Amino acid sequence: MLPVWFEKHKIPTMGRLAALNPFPFDQPEDCDGFIACHHNDYLRLSSHPEVTLARNKATELTGSGAMASVVYGGFSGFHGDFQRKIAESAQAEGPESIVLTTCGWTANVGLIEAIASPDIPVYLDIYAHASLWDGARFAGSRIIPLRHNDIASLRQFVKTFGPGIVAVDSYYSTNGSVANLHEYVDICEETGCLLVVDEAHSFGLCGEKGGGLAVEQGLASRIPLRTVSIAKGLGGHGGFIIADIQTAHYLTYRLRSVIFSSAPTPATSAGNCKALEILMREPERAITMHARAALLRKLLNEKGVDTGPSKCQIVSLMFKGVESVCQLYSELKKRKILFSAFLPPAVPENTSLARFSIYFGITEEEIEYMAEQIIDSLKMLNITSQFPKGLRSL
Repeated sequence: MLPVWFEKHKIPTMGRLAALNPFPFDQPEDCDGFIACHHNDYLRLSSHPEVTLARNKATELTGSGAMASVVYGGFSGFHGDFQRKIAESAQAEGPESIVLTTCGWTANVGLIEAIASPDIPVYLDIYAHASLWDGARFAGSRIIPLRHNDIASLRQFVKTFGPGIVAVDSYYSTNGSVANLHEYVDICEETGCLLVVDEAHSFGLCGEKGGGLAVEQGLASRIPLRTVSIAKGLGGHGGFIIADIQTAHYLTYRLRSVIFSSAPTPATSAGNCKALEILMREPERAITMHARAALLRKLLNEKGVDTGPSKCQIVSLMFKGVESVCQLYSELKKRKILFSAFLPPAVPENTSLARFSIYFGITEEEIEYMAEQIIDSLKMLNITSQFPKGLRSL
């Protein structure tokens, strides 16, 4: 039996959830027959036959677990192979500059906690991933929120509070906006700030050999720290940090999320390595995905539907309150279209967001069908997508 104080603690949240009709997370177990834009396997590599075979072979050789952290005996040859492939793709110093973690969240939380402290300000874009904020909180740092993609606000705050850590996303996971990393690199080099770029939604999806936005913008050698979630472009599981070799060695023995977690399984790393190999040899996967996303934005914008600042595979609609996204989810599910419904705290209070994750394999005809159904559903439900001023596409 739960204690009374905890039951009272749950009541407000449970009441809000009960009021949602329909509950927006009732996703079908079998997505056959659906246009499935509700998860982040962008290049559809999670079930690729070569990836499955690589995982299965590694499982036969090593078993199903790692049983120790990478620091204390959990490292294997499969992990090393994956590090080498990452270093090639990301234009890193070498395999030793890659720190493997259990997921993207532990990469960000562990990294920020390891490099920050109460006397170091952490400058965070207001749309930066929650894990970056959590890491700063764990470190007890002073958090300075930055207006989204606004370099002028960063410059002003650094003048006021001094040099510190600047943390931004490359592709933003809710609104699909893209950071101009050149501006962040320049100001960090000018002011002595340390730049952290979360490439969760861009690694594997842009840049030569899928190296991410830092590679695409020619900045791989000038960005000190990059983090990646493998569950997106690679369709696998785990995460990693890209640093210089010396810093990577420091982090390996400083990251609580690495020291006190078992390593990713060898089989997982084998599958991830094969997925990275595939996307490197088949760049058309990412190219086609981006073209389909651009088509969806074009079709929606032509009919006055605001898709905000999206410039990548993430195409979103934003609403006031939480009811609209629930209604849209229910209606589009009937029409065999799935998306991710974002509610607070994933988005600001009194807002909600419909995120469509466009993927390799979706056809132009399916994109056209989606656009028609989204437009018709919005009209039928009498709801309007509207991003805050400064984040609108129209």
